[in-house]
Amino acid sequence: MSTSWVVSMTFVPELPLEDKQLDALSERFDEQDWTVAVAPDFSVSVTAYIDDEPVLLTAPQVVDIATRGLRDVGAPAELVKVELLTEEWRELEAQHPPLPELLAATDVAKVLGVSRQRVSQLQRGHRDFPRAVAHTGAGSLWVRSAVDRFAAVWDRRPGRRTDEEHAALVDLRSKSGLNLGTKGVGAKSAFDGKMAIQRIEA
Repeated sequence: MSTSWVVSMTFVPELPLEDKQLDALSERFDEQDWTVAVAPDFSVSVTAYIDDEPVLLTAPQVVDIATRGLRDVGAPAELVKVELLTEEWRELEAQHPPLPELLAATDVAKVLGVSRQRVSQLQRGHRDFPRAVAHTGAGSLWVRSAVDRFAAVWDRRPGRRTDEEHAALVDLRSKSGLNLGTKGVGAKSAFDGKMAIQRIEA
């Protein structure tokens, strides 16, 4: 019996993707029936599908194609996560999606150590401040992980970020490590020995 696989990849680009870059990437991956999406924290998710092929041999090639695709549209990015799932596992996860922790403006202010007014200023004027994922009568809501990531690299001094500061941000992202796992399969290693694939129990 053949097994269909889903390869889910998450990248953190050096700069948020522009609409024209996302359109070019989507058009490129449409030819292979892959999907691409941008999360509120500006990370890029690429999902590929593998049918009737040795997944541990094919996955590195899939990652390479996705990485080159981002680079070719002018959006070089760091690979931060790869998941290999059977389509059965994928469907089960879709039925019970994990819910991210959400923060209101008051909570965001506490995380950043600033006032709510300053949060509003950052929302309007800082290019790296995460996008709100929802807007309610009580105000906007942000994903906690996106806020934490912003807090880790935010330079509190006014003005645009210098080249040195941007380089520090890129270095921090590159040192974040790769989070790789498989579901529905036990594996020893792959990806030319550079990335350890661990079994994750359901």
